[in-house]
Amino acid sequence: MTTERNCKWNTVAWNGVYFQKPIDWEIATIGHTYLMLGTRFEPRMEISWKDIPTPVSQTRYRKKLFARLQKQHLTTVKSWEPPRELSETVSAYDVNWFVSNASESRAYGCVLFCASCLRMSMIRMFLQPDDRYDMAQMSFILASFRDHPIAERCWAVFDILCMLPLSLNIHSYRFSTGFICLHFKGNRHDITISRWSPALALLTAGSLSDFAVSHHLCPQNITENVVNPYRIEFETRPRSKFTLIRPPHCRLHLRHSPQTNRIIAVKAESRSAIDMQLFERIVSQL
Repeated sequence: MTTERNCKWNTVAWNGVYFQKPIDWEIATIGHTYLMLGTRFEPRMEISWKDIPTPVSQTRYRKKLFARLQKQHLTTVKSWEPPRELSETVSAYDVNWFVSNASESRAYGCVLFCASCLRMSMIRMFLQPDDRYDMAQMSFILASFRDHPIAERCWAVFDILCMLPLSLNIHSYRFSTGFICLHFKGNRHDITISRWSPALALLTAGSLSDFAVSHHLCPQNITENVVNPYRIEFETRPRSKFTLIRPPHCRLHLRHSPQTNRIIAVKAESRSAIDMQLFERIVSQL
């Protein structure tokens, strides 16, 4: 039986939710407020969340969740009374427990409502009919679950892990083979975090500066100023403060990490001066 004592865990944190998962579970589907996780062979966990401001909306949203489960997955959804040790892990929430049964699978789950951040989250854990229900695993995941940050927001998906100010919100994202791009918008800064792999294959045709130019990360003349072949720092500032449309301040950090075979880029854009402490802190985390 898998438990928190003999299973390796890592963190998933995405757009306001945070939890621990078994290390062999990967993100299979990702949306703005949705995650599906599983192994190579089967789904293991689904989570979706939404901010619900009023009590009437909260009741309606619960009903919509259960109706959607029954329609999309052809399942029967019934209420479920969990063991006491499981319910205690989410005692800070208003909770509705349920079990959904389909022809070839069963899922145990809950709908959590946080009165502090007014967020409603649905979590489902999938089981095959011949599996033994792993209560310890579900308890550990629910005990680690957080749906609103205190001072900063954690972002942990695939091999990206960083803490960002609450003022930076996800604007767009892209996940494709060998490439991740997260674009955040804030009141003062736009931050873009990009990751490419495998780096050795991408750099066979040229240097890191050639890569930067070909991906439009910096202008052509950057190649004249590169000293470190594994790292590029580039900054542009408006030439004049008297122009009607001021071009943004821009700061780029680009590096090749041979140990991880990754290329990492952090780009900050702002109409005012770049907050260099914030920029360097983000760079140091990646």
